[in-house]
Amino acid sequence: MRRISTWTLLVAAVLNAAALATAQDGGPAATAAEPTYRLIDFAAIDRSIKKLPTFLSSEQRYGLLLFGRNGETRMWAVMDRSDPKRAPFDVLYLDLDADGDLTEAGERFQGDTTSVGRVNFLIPILVDPATKAEHTEVSINWRPKSDRLPEGTRFKIRWRGGKITMGPYGPYSKCYQPFATTPQDAPVFVPGFDRPFQFQHWMCDKLQRGNATEFKVFVGNRGSRPGSFFCVNDRFLGTKDSPEATLICTDLDGKPLRYHVKLTSRC
Repeated sequence: MRRISTWTLLVAAVLNAAALATAQDGGPAATAAEPTYRLIDFAAIDRSIKKLPTFLSSEQRYGLLLFGRNGETRMWAVMDRSDPKRAPFDVLYLDLDADGDLTEAGERFQGDTTSVGRVNFLIPILVDPATKAEHTEVSINWRPKSDRLPEGTRFKIRWRGGKITMGPYGPYSKCYQPFATTPQDAPVFVPGFDRPFQFQHWMCDKLQRGNATEFKVFVGNRGSRPGSFFCVNDRFLGTKDSPEATLICTDLDGKPLRYHVKLTSRC
């Protein structure tokens, strides 16, 4: 967390990720001679699914994960109910080989339902369909709607068997994106750290001119909409390393300003 004086802000602040290394735990790193990263055009993503299983319930939940340096490899995750009369979505179909066929052997998982109606799916090893790297300790958790929170789905992955990537997150807890009822409306997630990182602000107070504001951020990858951000945890970098950010804004006269800061506090 970093306190930033906002007295010069006029309308909004834009955070640009500095050159955080993406070679952590063996991930690929872009160099000046290798400008291969590009922004993902989420609106252009193909949302077709080649083959679906025969579902048991009348409604499902759909989410889409992107793998690869530029998100070129699609992996669908679809949840169903094992008993149409029961509420939990306790069956997961995961397109492990990213070929669009969710009827193949080994791609159906039965979750464990807790006493409060949550469902946990555990996948010991997930072979990355884009890089063939092995990700371990993959957990997917479905949460029913409650008085306090909406329905939601959470991921946690030990990327390349090393450090943690998890999500989805957003500016506020109530906007964390759940799976959708159709493929066309499904949120798109970008797990891992094979791409240059971006920032997502989190639970921040309103920016007030003349006052210091605590501006908290996640570090990771943006998804297709607010609430679909995948982040790394606070132990991703060593204790002596800190991400850096540039705050871009204008003063009251319209003069452009830039503030370069190190994000030294963690929470």
